Amino acid sequence: MNCNSGKFDAKFLDLTDLFRSTDVSEDFNRNISLSEYDIENEFDEPININGTVKNSLGIITFKAVVKGTHNAVCARCAEPVKIELESRLDTILTQTEAKDDSVTIENGKIDLAKTAYDALSLEIPLVVICDEDCKGLCPQCGTNLNNGNCNCVQ
Repeated sequence: MNCNSGKFDAKFLDLTDLFRSTDVSEDFNRNISLSEYDIENEFDEPININGTVKNSLGIITFKAVVKGTHNAVCARCAEPVKIELESRLDTILTQTEAKDDSVTIENGKIDLAKTAYDALSLEIPLVVICDEDCKGLCPQCGTNLNNGNCNCVQ
């Protein structure tokens, strides 16, 4: 458990006891706000990170599934779109870092918020479309053609 002056902080996963013992594991399931890292408010709802960290004969493994809702803008009509994202993490940890830099460790604690934000950010598609049948915007007047036709000559 992560304690800071007697207060539990869901954002961090304390690995101190795990590094001291072998053949132990800890399951976690946290809903975390990404507001500290999410400057553009892409994730306005808490995300979920669910997984296990395990010490097996001194080898620390971290496995987790991160799920969240991403706020995007349709590339065709510029309307807001919410898309569900999911990322799977599976890495080996040392006391100071992850083997593949997918997990942030500071002072023996995993920063789950930063880890989740980094993982979900890699899952964001380059182009988001609200619907396969999206008609987009009129190139002349900018009217959203999903809401009806405009008076421009096409």
